[in-house]
Amino acid sequence: MDLVYETWYCVFTDKHYMLKHNFTHAVLYIVKNLMILAQNIQMFWHYDLPIQNWDKYKVFWNTISLPSVDLIAAEYQVISHFFLAMMIFIYSILAGLALILVLIYFEKSVPQIFTVAMRLLITVACEILFIPIAVVLLLGVKYSNSSLEFLSEYEKANKTDDMRLGSLGEVFCILTLVLLVIFGVFYEACSYEIRHTYDGILNDGRIQAKPEVVNKTVYFFNCILYVFFSTMNYEIMLILMFLLYCIPSIYMVISLHYYSRLLNKIRAFVCIDCAFVSLFFWIGYRLDDAQVTLILTLIFQILLIPIVKELIDYKVRQIKPLSKVIYLKFEVLEQSIRHYIISGTYKEALIEKMNRNFITHNEKLNRISQAYYANDVLGNCSLGLNKIFSISHSGLNIVTNYQVFKCKKILKTICEAQSESFKLYRYFLDFSKIKYTDRSFCKLYHKFFITMLDSHPNLSKLKSLITEVIKNLSFLEKSYNSLLIRFPNSNEVKQNYGSFMLNIICDKERGNRLISRVENFSGRKKNTVNNALKFVSDRCFLVISGNPNTLGKVLFYNQNLANYLGYSYDAIKNLNLSHFLPKHLAFKHDMYLKRFLENAVNHIAFKNIALCLVDSQGYLCECNANCEIIGHENSVNFICAIDPLGFRSRHFCLINEYGYIYGHSKYFATMFFSKLRYIEGHFIQEYLPDLNIKDIPYDEILSQIVKGDINNIKASKKIYMILKESKIKSSIITFLYITEDESEVCLWGSKDDFYDMENINPNNKIETIMTQGNNEYKESILKKKVSIFDEKKVSFDGVSDNELIDDISRQNHPEIKSSHLSMDDIVTIAKSTQVLKIAKIVLLLSIVIMIITNIIILIYISKEVQHSNSLTALTDLGDLGYYLSQIALIVRSLDLAKKINIPSFYNVTDLENMISDLKISQTKLLDDYDSWSYCSHSEVVKKAIIPYSIYENTVKTKYGSLYTITGLFIEKVSLKQSEFILIKQKENKTNYENELFFIIFNAFGSSFEHIYQAVQGLATCEIDRVDELSNMDNSLMFAGVGILSVAFTFITAYLLTIDVYLNNLWETLHKRVMNGFIEIKLRITERLTHYHDLAEYSLAESQQHSAKHQKKVHFRHSLRYLLRFSLLFISAAIFYIVSAFVFNENIHKFLHYRPLLASTFIQRKIKTNELCFFTLENEFQYTNASINKLYPYFSPMQDIHNSIYNLVDLIESTKITLRNHNIMKFMSADVKRYVYEKYDGKRAFMKLGSFRALSFLMQESLFISMDNTINDFSVIEDFFKEVKEYSEVTKAIGMKVNTDSKSFIDLQVSNLIYFTSAFCLMWLGLYLGFYLPYLSSEVNMTKYITKLLMIIPNTFNIGNR
Repeated sequence: MDLVYETWYCVFTDKHYMLKHNFTHAVLYIVKNLMILAQNIQMFWHYDLPIQNWDKYKVFWNTISLPSVDLIAAEYQVISHFFLAMMIFIYSILAGLALILVLIYFEKSVPQIFTVAMRLLITVACEILFIPIAVVLLLGVKYSNSSLEFLSEYEKANKTDDMRLGSLGEVFCILTLVLLVIFGVFYEACSYEIRHTYDGILNDGRIQAKPEVVNKTVYFFNCILYVFFSTMNYEIMLILMFLLYCIPSIYMVISLHYYSRLLNKIRAFVCIDCAFVSLFFWIGYRLDDAQVTLILTLIFQILLIPIVKELIDYKVRQIKPLSKVIYLKFEVLEQSIRHYIISGTYKEALIEKMNRNFITHNEKLNRISQAYYANDVLGNCSLGLNKIFSISHSGLNIVTNYQVFKCKKILKTICEAQSESFKLYRYFLDFSKIKYTDRSFCKLYHKFFITMLDSHPNLSKLKSLITEVIKNLSFLEKSYNSLLIRFPNSNEVKQNYGSFMLNIICDKERGNRLISRVENFSGRKKNTVNNALKFVSDRCFLVISGNPNTLGKVLFYNQNLANYLGYSYDAIKNLNLSHFLPKHLAFKHDMYLKRFLENAVNHIAFKNIALCLVDSQGYLCECNANCEIIGHENSVNFICAIDPLGFRSRHFCLINEYGYIYGHSKYFATMFFSKLRYIEGHFIQEYLPDLNIKDIPYDEILSQIVKGDINNIKASKKIYMILKESKIKSSIITFLYITEDESEVCLWGSKDDFYDMENINPNNKIETIMTQGNNEYKESILKKKVSIFDEKKVSFDGVSDNELIDDISRQNHPEIKSSHLSMDDIVTIAKSTQVLKIAKIVLLLSIVIMIITNIIILIYISKEVQHSNSLTALTDLGDLGYYLSQIALIVRSLDLAKKINIPSFYNVTDLENMISDLKISQTKLLDDYDSWSYCSHSEVVKKAIIPYSIYENTVKTKYGSLYTITGLFIEKVSLKQSEFILIKQKENKTNYENELFFIIFNAFGSSFEHIYQAVQGLATCEIDRVDELSNMDNSLMFAGVGILSVAFTFITAYLLTIDVYLNNLWETLHKRVMNGFIEIKLRITERLTHYHDLAEYSLAESQQHSAKHQKKVHFRHSLRYLLRFSLLFISAAIFYIVSAFVFNENIHKFLHYRPLLASTFIQRKIKTNELCFFTLENEFQYTNASINKLYPYFSPMQDIHNSIYNLVDLIESTKITLRNHNIMKFMSADVKRYVYEKYDGKRAFMKLGSFRALSFLMQESLFISMDNTINDFSVIEDFFKEVKEYSEVTKAIGMKVNTDSKSFIDLQVSNLIYFTSAFCLMWLGLYLGFYLPYLSSEVNMTKYITKLLMIIPNTFNIGNR
C-alpha cells in the first residue's frame, strides 16, 4: 500500500498553492460549489414530468443545469461520444497513475508537468465532473443489454447504438464506475491539507475528509437513483434523495471540518440546499404544479443563507472549553484547540493535553495534529517525526492512513535537512549496511581467489563471482564516498575506507591520504560535553529500540561502547538496555520508556546527565549521557551519546539514603582495604561506620581516615568523599564519589571540572593500591582508550595507530609492486572487447535481415494471396455465362409458350430481372479486367476474337469481344423498340426470329463455348499464378536461409578466433591471482580481524596450492558462445521449416484448388441450364416451333441426343473434383451437409444434397429425352421447376463455398502472419532480453577483469615470504 500512497503523494504533494488564499481563490471555490449544486439539481427533474406548467418552466431548469455536461452532450445528441470519452478519460487516469507507480518503483523521477497534468485530470474527474461522469457510466450499465433505441433520460433523441455493448460492456462499465469511486475516495483523502497553517477566512485546510467522502457517496447513490428510478419511481426517488442529502447536511454542520468558517458555511449550504430542493420537487409533484417547486426553491435560496450562517455560528458557540473536552473524541477536542494549534499559545502544554486525549482514544488524527504542531509551531521537527512514526499507516482506513503516510513523508524530508539526530540515525543505518557488505565482500573476494586457483575452475562460477565482487566493490566505493561526503570528519569512515583503498583497491595515494586524516585521541575539552549528540574522540553511541515489541533492544552501537564496557563487538548484538543498567534501575526501565514515549513533549529525553553503565564484569562505569528520540520505520528509537569518564582518579557507587550500595565501580572496594572485590548489596556503614548518608549534604567535600591491612601490615589513608545526585525526569540517582588523590579533589569544586577530563594524567598511579591491583587498574583504563570519533561522526572499529602504520608500511614493502597492466595486457583486453562487440553487431544484423526478409515474404504472399483468393474475374465470368444461358432458356421458354400455346415456365419479370443482372455482370467484367489481364484468355473481353452469328435473311458470322457480344445480347432483348423481344413478348408478337436466332445460337453456340473456355483458361491461369507464387516464395525463403547461413558461418569463423584473446586475458588474471594470493589472504584476514571483529576467523587455503599454480587456464569460450547463438539459428531453422512445409504448403495447396472448386460450381451451374435447354428442344423437336424447323438452313443442333450425352458426361466429370479431399477441406460443416448429405429444399430430390440432386436431374433429362415418346407437359413442367430450384440452391451454396474457402485461406495467411510476427518478436526479445544482456555482460566481464587486474597486487618471491 505504501507504493500506492507514494503515487498519490507524488500527484498531490505538499501543495503550497493551497495555502495561498486570495479573493480569486474564493471566487473559484464558490463557483465550483455552485456547479456541483447545479449538477445535483439536474437529477431532481425529468424532461417530461407529468405535472402542470412543467413545459412553461422547463427552460429555467435547463438553464440551471448547464454545468451538467451530460445534459449538454445529450442536447447536441453526442451523449454516446461523451460516454466513450469518459471511459477513455477514466482509464487514461488509471494508466497515468500506473506509469507514476512504475517510475517510483524503479526510483525514477516523475516529470513535474506530468504530475500537474494528472492532478488536473483527477480533480476534474473526481470533483468538477464527478456527477456527470457517474451518470453517463450508469447509463452505459443500463443500456448495454437494453433493446431500447433511444435514451429515455434526455429530451433529444439520443440513440443507444454506441452504448449497447452487451454483457461484456456492462461489466466494463461497472469496472469503470468502481475505478471512479476509488479515485474519488483517494482524491478526498489526498487533495486536502490537514496542517493548521493559519486562521484565515479562506483557509481551505480541514481536519478530516470523512464528511466529504460521505457527501461523495451520497452523490453516487443519487446518480444510481436518477438513472434507474427517475422514469419509473420518480416520487420514491425524490424521497430517498432527500433522506440521503440529510446525512451530509447534518455531518457538515456538526463536524466543522474546514478550518475556515466561511467554507464550512458554503459546504453546508450546498448539502442543505440539495436536500430541500429535492423536497420542493416532491411537493410540486404531489400538488401537480411545477410553479410551486419554482417559487419554493427561489424563496428558499434567500432564506437559506442566514439559516446556514446561524447554524454554523451556533455550532461554533457550542464548542466547549479545552478543560472539558480533553477526554472526549479528538474531533471534539480539535474544535476546542483549533485556535491554539494555529497560534501556539500553550506551546508544549498543548502537546501534553493532546497526549492525554490520545491515551484515552488512540486516534491517528491526534498524532497527525501533534506532529504538525511540533514542527510548524514549536519548530521541533524531530518531535513531530517521533509522534507520527509511533503510529502505523496500514489498514483499510485510506482517508486517515494516507494523511499519516503524508505526514511521515513531509517530516522525514524536513528532518533529513534539519535534524542532527535523524542524520545520526541514518548514519548508523547506512554504515551498518556498508560494514555488512564490506565483511561479505572480504569473504567473497577470498572465495574468488580459491575458485580461480582450483585445478578445474568452473567458468560460469568464476564469472558469477567476478560480477559479484565488482558489484560489491563498486557499491562499497560509492557508499564510502557518499558517507564520507555526508560525514567528512568521521574517523571510522576514514579508517575503514582508507584501509579498504590500501588493502583491497591498492590505491595508495587516496588510502594514505584518508588514513593520515584520522585524528588521534586527545582529551576532551570542557565545552565538548555540551555538544549533545555531536561526535568527540572517545564518545560511545547506542541506539535503543522504542518499538513496543522490541523495547530496549540494542539496534546499533559503536566499537567505543564495546571497548568501554569490556564486550566483544558481536557480544552486544543480542543484548537489551537492561544489561547495561544497575539492577534496581533495569527493573522498571521499560515502564519508564513506555511512559516517556506516551507523554513526550520533546524529542530530547535527557541532556548532559551523569550516569553509570554496567560493564561486562558487573561493575559500574562512570559517564555523562545525552539521549534523544528519533522516529523511523513505524517506530521510534532512542539515540544515546555516552561520554566515558574513565581517566579520573576516583571511584564511586550508587547508594540510597540508608547507605545501601546498589552497585559500584571496579576498584571502589579496594579503597577500604576490603578483601571483597564486589560489595553490591552491602551498606557503606560496614566500611565507614561514622558515615550517615542522610546527614551529608550534596556537593560538599568530606574527608575521613580509613584503616586496614595489606598483607597483614596495618595501613591507613585519607580519603575524600562527595555526594552527587543526577535527575532524569522524576527519577533521582545518588552517587558517592571517593578518592585519595588531592589533585582530583581540586577539580570537584565546580560542576564543569567535576565531569571534565582535561589535564588528567591517565597514567597517574594510586600509591596505596596493591601492585597487582594497580597494574590491573591501568590495564582496564588503557583498554578503554580508543580513537574513533571526531566532532562529526561515529566509528565501528578500534584500529590503533600502530596498526595503521603497519598498513601503510606494508603497502611500501619492497617485495610488493603496484598493480599495473602491461602493453600486452592492454592489447588483449582491447581485442577481446572488440571481438565481443562485433559479435553483438553481427548477431543484430542477422536478426534484422531475418525479420526484413520475412516481412518482404509476408508482404508478397499477402498481396498475391489477396489477388488469387478473390477470384473476382472468374466469378464474374461464370455469372456472365450463367446469365446468358439463363436468358436464352427463358426466351426460348417464352417463345414456345407463344407459338404452341403451352404454359410458360418463366415470365417476363424473370427475363427483366435476369437482364438487369446481366448488365451488372457486364460492367463488372470490364471493371475487373486489370485483375486478370495477365492471363492470355483475358483477351476475349476486349479483343474481337469471339465468333458470333446473326440472322438477316441469311446467316452471317462476325467477330467481337465478349463485352461487345454481351451488349448486343442486352440490345436484342431489352431495348424498348418494337422489333426487340422483350417489347414483342409484352405485345404478344412472335416476329422476332432474327433476335431469337442471335440469342439461342450465341448463348449455346460458339460464343458460349468461348466463354466456357475462358472460364477454364482463367482457372488454369490462376493455378499457374499460384505455382509461380510458390516458386517465388521458396526463392525468397531460400535467400533468407542463405543469408542466415552466411551470417552463422561468419559468426562461427569469427568466434573461433576469440579463444586466443579471452584465454590470454584469463591467463593474465590467473597469473596475477597466483602471485597475489598470499598477500590478498593476509590483507583479508587482517581486515576481517581488525575491522570486523572476527578474531577467530580464518580463511581456508586451497589444497595443493603450489601444484595448481602450474596448470595453464584454458576455456572454450567460442563453444559457449556458439551454443548460445545456436538457439537463434535453430529457432530460425524451425521457423523456415514450419513456414515452408506447414503454412506456405497449405496456402499453395488451397490456392491451387480454389479456382478448381469455383470453376466446377460454375460449370455445373451453366451446364445445368444447357442440359435443360436441350431437354426442352428434344421434347419439341418435331413441332413447327422447333429450332430446326425455324432455321432449316442453319441447324447445328441436329443431334440433340448426342449433345445431351456430352453434357451428362461433362457434368459427371465435375464429380471427381468435388470428391477430392483437398477440395472438401474448403467446405464448412453446413456446406458439406448441403452438398453431400441433406438440403431442406421444397422438393424431394434436394433432400439428399445438391450433389445427388444434379445426378437426379441428369437422369430425368435422359429419361425425358430417350423414351422416344412425347411426354406429358406436366413432366416437362416438373423438370423445369426442379432445375429452377437446383439453380437457386447451387447459387446459394456456391456463394457459401466461395466465402468459406476464401475465409479459410485468409485464416491460413493470418496464421502465417501471426506465426511470423511471433517469431520476429521472439527474435527481438531473444536479442534484447538474452543476447544483448549476455554479450554486454561478457564485454563488462572484460572490464571487470581489467579492474581486478588493477587492484590485485603483483607480488613476487612468494616462497621467500
